[in-house]
Amino acid sequence: MKRVKRILATAALAIAAVMTTSTVTLANAGDQLIEKARKELKAAAPDNWEIRAKWAQKMIAKGKHLKDAKAWIERSMEIKETAMNTEIMGDYYMANKLPNKAITYYLKSSDIRKNIDGSIEVDEVLQEKMYKAAMLRHKLG
Repeated sequence: MKRVKRILATAALAIAAVMTTSTVTLANAGDQLIEKARKELKAAAPDNWEIRAKWAQKMIAKGKHLKDAKAWIERSMEIKETAMNTEIMGDYYMANKLPNKAITYYLKSSDIRKNIDGSIEVDEVLQEKMYKAAMLRHKLG
């Protein structure tokens, strides 16, 4: 019986060690990502709206450093407002559970697309995002 208790205690310690290591590794991966982003953005041309939008999109998708992501996407839109960066701004607001603002930016992105290619169709991905935002708005009341 004592041997079984020792084995269980050892197993519990091993599991705790693995979980701690995994958490630290994931945190370090997030830190490495933000450092890489900051380095690339510092080296980027001041009028490069696209790299700012892409890094914001990566951070929003990871749910990390959202404050930085918002600053980057705002700067991207100041440089040149596009369907891409307005959609990413919508994603930022969805990540922050602000569906009304998300819908505003998704609609803006759709309008920009329509003006560029004359299409009256809404992109399926964007349509799905608007649906999710509407569902979140309904859920939040």
